[in-house]
Amino acid sequence: MRIKPKRTLYQRTKRTIRYFYLRLFRIKTTPHSLALGLSIGVLVGFLPTLPIQSIWAVGLAFLVGGSKLAAMLGTWVANPITFVPMIVLNAEIGDLLLPGLHVSDSISTITMHNVFSLGVDFLIAVFTGGLALGIPAGFFTYIFTFRAARIAKKRRLERARVALPLEEFEQTT
Repeated sequence: MRIKPKRTLYQRTKRTIRYFYLRLFRIKTTPHSLALGLSIGVLVGFLPTLPIQSIWAVGLAFLVGGSKLAAMLGTWVANPITFVPMIVLNAEIGDLLLPGLHVSDSISTITMHNVFSLGVDFLIAVFTGGLALGIPAGFFTYIFTFRAARIAKKRRLERARVALPLEEFEQTT
């Protein structure tokens, strides 16, 4: 019996990114719907709603006509590894935008366990910072994903055109 060598962290990360990339661009939807769903997921991912991010993202995607699966994938911008650094960054930016809150003292004491018990001022600062980062991130995600999905769809149609005889291709389009 042959034992497969273990993959390195780099190989596993590359494989995971490739999996999500293929999964995202194989969704049968329009480039606009795909890009809109993913950008909504990224926007919601920047907000401190970790336990219910997917519900928010799918609900918003449903309301505006975006892809719900892409919205769920977009929320993974905030994952267990990036959650605390994103909360700290959001709080810092929120504190800069809303200087009357004075939450910079509580930022140094953030842990995964006490992040939800730091008070309403902290929560307002984190939401403000999340919106300040999430809106541009969602905007650029939309632009990038729309262009990439349009290119992927064009390539898929070209491959289908080559694979099918002309009569069959004209009937399918």
